[in-house]
Amino acid sequence: PQHFSVWCKEQLGWIKPVLIDPRVPQKLVLSPVQSSKSEFFKIPIRTDGTEYLLLENRQKRSFDADLPAEGLLIWRVLPNNSTQRVFLEESHGVEGASGPQLFPGAVPFPSPANNSFTPFTIPSSKSQLGPGGLDVSITDIRRLKDGRIAFRIGYDVQ
Repeated sequence: PQHFSVWCKEQLGWIKPVLIDPRVPQKLVLSPVQSSKSEFFKIPIRTDGTEYLLLENRQKRSFDADLPAEGLLIWRVLPNNSTQRVFLEESHGVEGASGPQLFPGAVPFPSPANNSFTPFTIPSSKSQLGPGGLDVSITDIRRLKDGRIAFRIGYDVQ
């Protein structure tokens, strides 16, 4: 079986993602899940924490050797009555069940289609709960030779 998602690991109490303020410009590097149990990021989209993103770096190694692609996975977490609804933001921007089937190699970031996740990209980082969300900009997403993923958070999108 493949690694559990960062959301599953958080719910099980196995990890505690590092909280990142999307309003503070930062250059970050994320190691693959196989390299570290502490390299997961949580980015609030709403200040009350009801909607947020979870980031993880998945590489084709060990349990994940059969993944169709590798890179940065961005999970969106939304409230759903007394529980949460979680879904993967796919780099190619094709919504619905056909997206992963049509473009499995372009699900993680960066992909040939996309190296940014901002309020102006497809998919968009805008809050799905309506007005009042934070402007989250994850830009310049790139793979490093050692398997880590580098990116910027909080930089103004031009």
